[in-house]
Amino acid sequence: STNTVVTPGGSFLLIASGFDPGEIVFIQIIQTSVLAAGQTGSNGGLTMGHPGVAPAVVAPTSITTTASSTGTISVPVPLSQTGTYTITATGQTSGATSSIVVKAAATAPAGTVNSGTTTNSASGSGLANTGVDSSMIVWSAVGGAALLAGVGTVVVSRRRSRTAE
Repeated sequence: STNTVVTPGGSFLLIASGFDPGEIVFIQIIQTSVLAAGQTGSNGGLTMGHPGVAPAVVAPTSITTTASSTGTISVPVPLSQTGTYTITATGQTSGATSSIVVKAAATAPAGTVNSGTTTNSASGSGLANTGVDSSMIVWSAVGGAALLAGVGTVVVSRRRSRTAE
């Protein structure tokens, strides 16, 4: 499949065919990683905007829908947080399956497109939000304050040790 990137909190429109007409189709959404590949700091680490804070993996969710008279489905799949998701649709009668990997990222890696295809078909929507995250400024201020507190502790400790001698 191609790189498919949507904005966290948005929906990915899953369009798939090959199911029996009127068949119940079970769609499973599994978050396979917390950080979307290509996102700053996503090489197994934490995001730069939230140092020391690892978001929890979203529990697997499912959606049930019914295939049309032509055996197709078109379902918006909500992706609540940043990460990589595997979305799999399985026909309950035919056993036909369709699967795609979708990334929810605040910024799209260079060269990616907001749509993708599976062995059936799928498309995405939404544009990436670019710019500085306000939480990055807050966490930078917190880090700077912690650094100053550490330096102050060292200075006070050295003065006390000198006066005690």
